[in-house]
Amino acid sequence: MAIFIEGKSVCNLCGKTIDDTIEFSVPSIEIINELDHLNIFIDSTMHQHCINKDSRKKELLDLISQWIKNSGPGNRKCLVCSNEVTDPDNYFSIGYLTNNKESPLYKYNFLHFHKSHLKDWPEKNNFLSLLTNYRSKGLIKGALLDWLIEDIANQV
Repeated sequence: MAIFIEGKSVCNLCGKTIDDTIEFSVPSIEIINELDHLNIFIDSTMHQHCINKDSRKKELLDLISQWIKNSGPGNRKCLVCSNEVTDPDNYFSIGYLTNNKESPLYKYNFLHFHKSHLKDWPEKNNFLSLLTNYRSKGLIKGALLDWLIEDIANQV
């Protein structure tokens, strides 16, 4: 969640202080790739007029819509067993990886698992291979990516 301090917080797009109210705020969507061009919007505050004139606005709104559709209440279905994940201690999710529909990573956006079922996911090794290959080529990077690879690899 973005932290807003009146008169101190700055717009991530123009760099100017936001003086009176939060004019636009974006949910804390897990963007795995810190290099993604939408990463600047996540968990931040911005002037509404800055967002309105930004060329990435439609992509951002599409991402938010996709996130709500795939992660909202009743939509956290385990990919392995198809049951809803309701126990937060047995929950594992893959956030947003890419908006490029041609990328092999696209189909892995916003997946949900019972953590105990992750070891049984048939595509686990293929997914890990894709992530490590993309990371070694410098196409993706970030602390969330490193954590995701490590956490999935440790599910045996």
